[in-house]
Amino acid sequence: MLHIIQSNRMEALQAQLHRVLDTAPLDSIFSKEIILVQSPGMSQWLKLGVSQHSGLAAQLDFPLPSSFIWQLYQTFLPQVPKESPFNKANLTWKLMTLLPEQLGLSVYEPLKRYLEDDEAGKKRFALCEKIADVFDQYLMYRPEWLDTWESGMDELPDVDVSIAPWQPDLWRKLVLLTEDLGQSPYHRANMHGMLLEALAGASAEQLPQRISLFGLSAIPSSQLEIFQALAQKTNVLLFLFNPSEHYWGDVVDEKTQAKIAAKFVKYPELEAQSGEYFQIGNPLLSAWGKLGRDYFEQLLQLDASWIDGFVEDFSDNLLGKVQKEIFDLSFKGETLVENTQWFINQEGQLSIEEDDNSIVFQDCHTPLREIERLHDHILAFMHEDPSLTPKDFIVMMPDVAKYSPYIEAVFGGATAERYIPYSLADLAIDQEKPVINSFLSLVDLPFSRFGVSDILDLFAVEPIAKQYQCSEDEFEQFRFWLEEVGVRWGINAEHKAEHELPKMQLNTWQQGLNRLLLGIAMSDESLEFEGIFPSDQVEGMATESLSKLIHFIDDLISHKNTLSEHNPLDIKAEQLKSLIKTFYHPDSDQSWDLQVLNKVIETLQTHFDNKDMLEAVSPEIISYWVKQGVAQKGVGQRFLVGAVNFCTLMPMRAVPFKVVCLLGLNDGDYPRSVQPIGFDLVSQSQRKKGDRSRKLDDRYLFLEALLSARKQLFLSYVGRSCYNNEPQVPSILVSELIDYIDRCFYIEGKACKPSAHLLNQATLQPFSTLNYIESEQQSFNPTWLISMAAKEQPNNEDRTSFNEDLPNPFDTTDHEVDINQLIRAVLNPQAAFYQQRVGVRLYNAEEVIDDDEPFALDALSRYQYLDELLTDSLNDSEKAPEQLLQRGDLPQAEVGKVQLGQLQQRITPLAERLKTTLTSTSEPVEIDIDCGVIKLKGWLDKLFTSQQIFYRPASIKAKDKVRAFIYHCAANCMGQSVTTSVYGLDEQVSFAPLEVEEAKTELQKWVNFYISLMSSPQPFFVASSYEYALTEDINKAANKFNGGQYIGMGDSENSYVALDFKNLFDFEAEFVSLSKSLFGKLIDLAKEEKYANA
Repeated sequence: MLHIIQSNRMEALQAQLHRVLDTAPLDSIFSKEIILVQSPGMSQWLKLGVSQHSGLAAQLDFPLPSSFIWQLYQTFLPQVPKESPFNKANLTWKLMTLLPEQLGLSVYEPLKRYLEDDEAGKKRFALCEKIADVFDQYLMYRPEWLDTWESGMDELPDVDVSIAPWQPDLWRKLVLLTEDLGQSPYHRANMHGMLLEALAGASAEQLPQRISLFGLSAIPSSQLEIFQALAQKTNVLLFLFNPSEHYWGDVVDEKTQAKIAAKFVKYPELEAQSGEYFQIGNPLLSAWGKLGRDYFEQLLQLDASWIDGFVEDFSDNLLGKVQKEIFDLSFKGETLVENTQWFINQEGQLSIEEDDNSIVFQDCHTPLREIERLHDHILAFMHEDPSLTPKDFIVMMPDVAKYSPYIEAVFGGATAERYIPYSLADLAIDQEKPVINSFLSLVDLPFSRFGVSDILDLFAVEPIAKQYQCSEDEFEQFRFWLEEVGVRWGINAEHKAEHELPKMQLNTWQQGLNRLLLGIAMSDESLEFEGIFPSDQVEGMATESLSKLIHFIDDLISHKNTLSEHNPLDIKAEQLKSLIKTFYHPDSDQSWDLQVLNKVIETLQTHFDNKDMLEAVSPEIISYWVKQGVAQKGVGQRFLVGAVNFCTLMPMRAVPFKVVCLLGLNDGDYPRSVQPIGFDLVSQSQRKKGDRSRKLDDRYLFLEALLSARKQLFLSYVGRSCYNNEPQVPSILVSELIDYIDRCFYIEGKACKPSAHLLNQATLQPFSTLNYIESEQQSFNPTWLISMAAKEQPNNEDRTSFNEDLPNPFDTTDHEVDINQLIRAVLNPQAAFYQQRVGVRLYNAEEVIDDDEPFALDALSRYQYLDELLTDSLNDSEKAPEQLLQRGDLPQAEVGKVQLGQLQQRITPLAERLKTTLTSTSEPVEIDIDCGVIKLKGWLDKLFTSQQIFYRPASIKAKDKVRAFIYHCAANCMGQSVTTSVYGLDEQVSFAPLEVEEAKTELQKWVNFYISLMSSPQPFFVASSYEYALTEDINKAANKFNGGQYIGMGDSENSYVALDFKNLFDFEAEFVSLSKSLFGKLIDLAKEEKYANA
């Protein structure tokens, strides 16, 4: 007997199921309770419910309807295999075998044209996959078509086959091929009638004692016929979620009714009047419930007993009133109103409270802001209602993978009281499992560029690193070595040629590793061996680490060559198994992931054993197939695990939650649109009840989500552009709900529309001041609050992180300070304070090793090359150009040689000056100067006769002048009456000799400044202060401080400076005073001279 238990609440249906299990237990404790569901999420919810109700959940089986029906085929029909030869995967490989033979026939001409220029066969495989998908749809929803084609007829009564005239012929040949291979001829189309006959003659003992179907919102007609046949022999309980207690099979939406009205105007001779037969009822139910309505009508045609379990208890808020309107099939409290004006005028609107927040619309600028606002909203709502726990929230979105990085950043980054337990479901397995993702990279080796960052990332995967016995420290060593020898991408010159680039060894793995190996044997980097210059980077025990890297690269190259061959499926399967055996340690923590990969590979071997495909296939096809196979192997569920559930909007998952949050409801993203395949005849035929439609699925899912919320429905979307703040249209479903609320409700005492009151507009940035006032948009993130508080501090008095100076470290005498330590501190006073006094070190973000060969030198590399060329020129020991080019920092081919020549030319004027100046070196003089509490120590080691000379292969900057001036003062204090000169690429700066007392006075200024900077951050910035002292223009100094596109990096961009000094004008007086005091004499004494041959 078929029993249909219907209710508007999933909880009521669950309670009915519990009552059935309690009052009518199965005869044998060894029998399993069969409960058919359409999603793992629903089965999880039911298991939890049963365990909470009964104390345990055992002997419960939750198969999918298709799997259960296939088990019936195996039970009642002879020789039905465990897996259908006509499933999508088997069909795809058979079509790969069959299709090339048919392309010569005229009827296949469109396919032949499509498959032109397909040497690798990837287009053919993708086409076969699509054809298999279409045939699979026919097996489920149009089995009668396949029966017609197998009988020898091509034409179909309800669709024009000329759209794809090759399909009947291809299906018949597919059936013949399956028989020729000795495989079972059974498929769902030809077994359907046979199963119905077998069930008609079956006894009750052959069937489960009870079969339950729970929460399904759509069933194909063919499956429904089977369940109806089962109901003649055993108890079949269908638990139906029905939004309304009234009959709503003839309810249509307003758009459809308008079309019907227009049709009756066009054909006035028709006697029927549209209004008598078609009613709108509730606009939301009629617009979003088409899928459920068709299913409801299908069930009404069955011989069944109906049991009502409707719940009429609704909350007295907006959400409850909307749910009640749907339940009553009403609009503004009136049911089945014939006057269409009722749906557009304000008469009869229902009132809601001003503080009603049961439905919330959240408008954001970016997906990240959606997650940030959601986190703050959950915190606020849980504070408002202490009875709520994280498990009472579900967050659904069209694509959870798109939001997963933001979820991890916001929810995973929250700490202490702000931390909310959360779980991510429905992520593809390769997104969750690094091992799976690494295997996909290995399968793609035939097409890999062997980029250095990709290879190192692959090597760092835990099971691979364990297989090669590599530690974390060794990976840092690998990175350093490869940067030093300039490895960027490509195995060798021939490999680069495969990517249609010139054959160049530079920046390849072969050249880089050869240089490292040669460096072990030859420490002199200037000697070449067969055109290779060694790199002396590896020594001692590090050679063992290098051998691990080389072993790994050799294995990659070997398997790349093997995988690049065209081979049959069995050989490809062995090659993939060899990948796992070679690269993955069998005893790693990710052994389960390796089992998943082995199962995927086994299916490839099975296709060969079944003779589905015996020809050789290309690596492109195998790569595509493995990725598809991994994606289909399963996703991470983790649904209903006691935390905030993040999951994908999936059909038949709308289990009840106190708070339902829907994110990413953007126009074009939801309802999700799937472009029908051009040769899919189902999309061209008249729609039948039970047909699946992604658009209708999503509309009904949105309705289920609205009805499953108990306390609040939170709807979020990107409604503003993050570039120009222009409004963006949300999902049509959100627009329809907003329009419905505005037409049906009003707020007492408010003239605005309800939707305007319910809509929250988020700020563009989380640090906006609007987020830290008491409002619906209030943020609880202290990170941005601290930044805002610092911004609002008074300009001068409390500008620093240290409101009080630290104790003077030089409060006693006899403190020796090296002159170089003094210079480093005064050049970077803020860094010196935080590093030496506070113990704080700010590290720059780790730079990612570059995979692309260089096209130009960056500023630092350019300086390093200039410095090396200058040193070699002064020592008359110039390196061979080939040695410098092999480092891989310069561009390739002639461009690198040209740039190297330009660098050599650039240092020529400076080198010529220095060769005539650095002639007679004087003995170093020890520095020992009493500066009060500090005794300055060090050595004067740049003395040449009557000069002290400094040089650098760059333009002379303020910091170079400061360094030279302090040494100049120190030299004159020590009785060395010398001229100090700084040589740059284009100019030199000289300081004339000073009297001892004058030199000591100037030196004391810098020592005093050093003492003060060790107590608190000082507003002195070398470049900006020099600019002001030189020009006495505060605006020019501010430009230097702030930096910019045409100015370069400003002092304010220094991480240590930014801790205390944001705006130069906030501490202008002290800045001006320090700049004048320290730079006054330096500027007066400095004499600049340009080179004549610069």
